Amino acid sequence: MKKHFLFLLFIMGWVSLFSQEKWTSAKQNSPYETVYSHLYFLQSDSYNAIESAKTITGVGEEASIELAIQIKQILDAKNLFVATTKIPKDAAYKDSLGKHIYYLFPDQLPEVYLEKKGEKWYYSDETIELTPFLHKQLYPYGSSILLKFLPKMGTGKFLGVMIWKYLGFLIFLLLGALIYVVLVRVLDSMFTRLAKTRFNYDESDMDTIHQIAKFVCFLLILYLLKLFLPVLQFPIRLNGAIYLILDVLRYAFLIYLGLRIFDYVTNHLKKAMQRHESPMVDQLFNILKKAVQIAIVGIGVAAILGRLGVNVTALIAGASIGGLAIALASQDSVKNLIGAFMIFIDRPFDIGDYIISGGVQGVVQEVGFRSTRIQASDTSIISVPNGKIANETVNNLGRRVYRRYRTQIGITYDTPPEKLQLFIKGVEEILRLHPETLDEKTEVHLTEFGASSLNIFLQTFFNVASWSEELREKQRLMLNIIKLARELNVSFAFPTQTIHISKEQEEASDDNLEIRMKEFLDDYKSQFKKPD
Repeated sequence: MKKHFLFLLFIMGWVSLFSQEKWTSAKQNSPYETVYSHLYFLQSDSYNAIESAKTITGVGEEASIELAIQIKQILDAKNLFVATTKIPKDAAYKDSLGKHIYYLFPDQLPEVYLEKKGEKWYYSDETIELTPFLHKQLYPYGSSILLKFLPKMGTGKFLGVMIWKYLGFLIFLLLGALIYVVLVRVLDSMFTRLAKTRFNYDESDMDTIHQIAKFVCFLLILYLLKLFLPVLQFPIRLNGAIYLILDVLRYAFLIYLGLRIFDYVTNHLKKAMQRHESPMVDQLFNILKKAVQIAIVGIGVAAILGRLGVNVTALIAGASIGGLAIALASQDSVKNLIGAFMIFIDRPFDIGDYIISGGVQGVVQEVGFRSTRIQASDTSIISVPNGKIANETVNNLGRRVYRRYRTQIGITYDTPPEKLQLFIKGVEEILRLHPETLDEKTEVHLTEFGASSLNIFLQTFFNVASWSEELREKQRLMLNIIKLARELNVSFAFPTQTIHISKEQEEASDDNLEIRMKEFLDDYKSQFKKPD
């Protein structure tokens, strides 16, 4: 019984031994076997470059070995992970065109593919021809020396990665820091010299120029790291993670650099426009500047999300649909936004103008995307929706060519006619001498017998640009009129009542009243007689 049991174990061991697939030499009967043989014999624990090179035909053994190693290094440099389980195992495999061809990565690396020659699968002739060129692109001059030198620095492993790879990465970082220190000084000096010769350089630009130089250096260092990183031959997944971090940093630096360059350009444009543009155009410029800044950040964030694997197109489409739904639900906001653009296009007023619109009046302080802010006379701020202002009648007092001033000056009834006439002449002279009034539109006349005063009508027009200037010139005019009245001893009237109580009242005869009226009219007519 014991002998039978031992015999059974012996038979099972042999069956098990022969049933296990041993990969001791290259197999090339299908695309799967060829790719697997190529990569399997280039692993550290199963390294056999001669067997790996059998997947390449048509060149010598040494050239085949070099090409096999270069193809693997190209895949590693491009961070392309070969999922062997997805490679067809059918020896008679054909592509969609009916050819015995298999592309490993048709989109990312179409130059590398397999083709069937006879009964076996090999890397194609085109792949053999293009591999040195592709390898040179990914491993530029000098990196081949590093490829041979760095592996000799440390042969142990830490966390499954060769120690020489950690040392190589540290060397790259130190070299990058050294290059940054030198390069940032060179670029800073170069950009400053360029700004002084090509632009109107200002000391306030110094910080912006330094920031631009610094982030240009950061981008160059990232480019160099990404260029020489394939030399370290990290595991494919770790390599992918490092590439991802470097790409995200690159996009972040590009966003910041774009914002700084845009700030520098817009600041100089703003300085050039200050002498010619109105406050409204200046505010529109600031709004457009913010919109471009948001666009720069938005494009950068979309690039980062795309690099992280987010379907940006679907995200934008979803956001567009959601934005349409929100826009339909908030038609007033859309109306106000359109109203803002209409205000900027039509420009019915400028910042600082005094306007009256829909029962609201005051000085325009700011025009935003949603509302216009108006400061009332009590200094309170009134926010009026742009859609409402765009549909209302706007009386822009700030756009008046001349600002009319009209008033009544009340003089007491006991003022002698001669003195009253002299006072009127003096007021006319005050208006004529005022530098901001129009002489041809000035009127000063005695026009009314008021209830308690002789009313002098005064009208003039000020040639001033703002409401504040108008108030200041009115004040100057009124103060001078008061001073003139004091010089001439002319009294201003105010509403009064005088009651006369007489003990005796003489009655004038009708004959005397008619004679006195006749004498007054004769004297009045004599004023209009022309001299002989």
